[in-house]
Amino acid sequence: MNVFDLPVHPAAAVFPMLPDDELDELAADIKANGLAHALAVKDGVLIDGRNRREACRRAGVEPHVEELNGVDPVAYVLSSNIARRHLTKGQRAMSVAMLYPEAEKGGRGKRGASAKSDTKNVRVSGQYLTEARTVLHWVPELADRVMAGTKPLNEAYVEAQRLKDQAESEPRRLERLRERAPDLADLVDESRMTLLEAESAYQTRQEDQRRQRQAVLDTLDGLERLIDVFAEGKRRAHIVEQLQQPEDHRRAQTILQQWIANLSATLELLR
Repeated sequence: MNVFDLPVHPAAAVFPMLPDDELDELAADIKANGLAHALAVKDGVLIDGRNRREACRRAGVEPHVEELNGVDPVAYVLSSNIARRHLTKGQRAMSVAMLYPEAEKGGRGKRGASAKSDTKNVRVSGQYLTEARTVLHWVPELADRVMAGTKPLNEAYVEAQRLKDQAESEPRRLERLRERAPDLADLVDESRMTLLEAESAYQTRQEDQRRQRQAVLDTLDGLERLIDVFAEGKRRAHIVEQLQQPEDHRRAQTILQQWIANLSATLELLR
């Protein structure tokens, strides 16, 4: 068995490798003092010791290994890496979330949370763990950045919560749309429109109706003023005389046609 060729257990791969300068320092120490802790393997898979293995490779030292028997490899990886690494609280919570994405049934109280019964000594803040699991579920690409130390957990959580709130509000938004515009809701159900497109179409429809109502009001106001004018007998002759002029006649015709169109729109709304 060539220890340098052993595949790494997926749980161990959750934790980032040390930077090159620290690996070089570890390699120098191993070359000078030997490997203090054996690599842990199980069934031909490297469970713990990726950094030590790489440091041994750089130092030209053959590492010794120990076989894990009767041990849950995931729990072993978690307890070993959290105990020995200088991780932030966010990284610790994210490592638990990535290895145990689902919350333990029954819980262990609100003050803290453990990954599982067989890792009961590995405890992280319940709030941090909840945030980490939310990030992992809604924006898993940010979970990797949290583990890499390039994205604080609290910032990743804000983005994840925004996406979660948006998704969870969709059923309520669709129900609201169904009450106001069932035809558009049907298009969403049939996947012919997205919910956002349907909501936009509804807003456009509402704005068109508002403009139509305003045009009707303007038309009625104009008709009212026209009636008032014609009611003044002494001015009626003057208006008729003015309408005989070609330009005034065309202008009056345009106005009346617009009124007729608006009145037609009013009848459609009333139907």
